Amino acid sequence: AGTQSISAVDYGGVATNTFLTSSPSWLTSSSHYVAGYRPGENSGVPDIVSIRLEPRRLIEVNDVEQSFELELEVVETWKDPRLAWNISGSDYHVDEFYHLQLSDYRDALPDGLYSMSDTPGNTDPTGLWQPRVDASLNMMEAPVCLDSSFLLYRSGIVYKAEQLKVKMSQRLDLRAYPFDEHHLVFTYMSTHYDNNNVTIRLLSDDTGDASWMIDPWIEGWSITDTQHEIGYKRMHDATGVFRDYDVIVMTITINRHPDYYIMNQAVPVAAIMAMTCTAFVFELSGFEKRITVLFTSMLTLMAFSVYLGESMPRTAYSTAMHLVIYISYFMLIVAVLHVCVTCLMLKYHLLA
Repeated sequence: AGTQSISAVDYGGVATNTFLTSSPSWLTSSSHYVAGYRPGENSGVPDIVSIRLEPRRLIEVNDVEQSFELELEVVETWKDPRLAWNISGSDYHVDEFYHLQLSDYRDALPDGLYSMSDTPGNTDPTGLWQPRVDASLNMMEAPVCLDSSFLLYRSGIVYKAEQLKVKMSQRLDLRAYPFDEHHLVFTYMSTHYDNNNVTIRLLSDDTGDASWMIDPWIEGWSITDTQHEIGYKRMHDATGVFRDYDVIVMTITINRHPDYYIMNQAVPVAAIMAMTCTAFVFELSGFEKRITVLFTSMLTLMAFSVYLGESMPRTAYSTAMHLVIYISYFMLIVAVLHVCVTCLMLKYHLLA
């Protein structure tokens, strides 16, 4: 259970790249590296990419524009035997888990023979084959990369970690607002390789709070659960053939704290309606006094409704808070009609 170490990850049976005439290992000086070919190209074996999503911070849930912002770390690891390497010099003891930090300011291809210098390695990671797991089904804009690292292990294992800030589109069911629960969905996939070429697996089976890098929290909400799973999306490729693409799905369940909305939305409405009741303290013949109180309450509620319109969700249906406002309007209209009918009946009685 939990996060797997590199030594426990199943990278599958990566076969020799049949597009190459020589061994794909960089230990063979005559080999040729083609970044456009995946490690198992044309071998009938899909390359296995293990991914872990580690949410750091749920920044915002915007129920007005139906979106949320999330900061998370995306870890990807796969094995490319063509990138296996050795260290020159017999003074260093190196096991299979020794790794090199690759950086984009190094512009050479791997040579398989690394020396123990101050900056070992000479490979630009953007020049290597990657599974291109960089698309989403509900991302509103390009993610912002806050930090990244790229490690290459001796056996050809690649370990890539990116810290991202993303803004996701999310359809929210707000009928119970402000007593609502939502399931925020983050999706990540490769639109370049279908699952016959690249198979996505979970690197970690942690769920709930254990899958977060820090204790999950967001002001005004409770994060009650986090689940990770692998699904698939059927899409057609450039030739028009429908293919299945693996999708890693992270679902975050949140519950709204209603206290703020009760105190700042429901309580003022209740106070306006309580003020309305004072209209019935006056004598039956005091029509002007009664109607003045009622119209004042009506105008106050209308002004407060305009204020609420800026903060309440803009939906095509009515939420619980909308119903409170509508009921308040209805009660005020009934009260005005009641006072008017009472006044007319008194006048009719006096005339009779």
